[in-house]
Amino acid sequence: EEEAAVCYASRILGHLMLPRLLRTWSKHAGFCRRFAAHIAHTQVLQDTHQLRVCLKNWMREVKKHQYAADLWVRRWKQWGVALLLAWRRVLRVSRHLCRGLWALCSWASLQ
Repeated sequence: EEEAAVCYASRILGHLMLPRLLRTWSKHAGFCRRFAAHIAHTQVLQDTHQLRVCLKNWMREVKKHQYAADLWVRRWKQWGVALLLAWRRVLRVSRHLCRGLWALCSWASLQ
């Protein structure tokens, strides 16, 4: 009779514990599922942040290269202009010297 009572009591406790056990297991499984989703979302955010940082660094490098190229082009134009101005100056001086030589030759022929 005692065995039957113990068996009956364990059945009753089993019936009472089963919903609690299932509810606890369900909470734990839901937590694990939500935690995995949170970890995946956080990883996506980190990857997105790293991608943004990478793109920002790349854009900074591109702007540096553009600035250097623009500076080089401006200097090249300045050097070209300076070269043309120097050439014009030399041309004027040579014209002046040539006219002076013609004047000297004509003066010498008159003497």
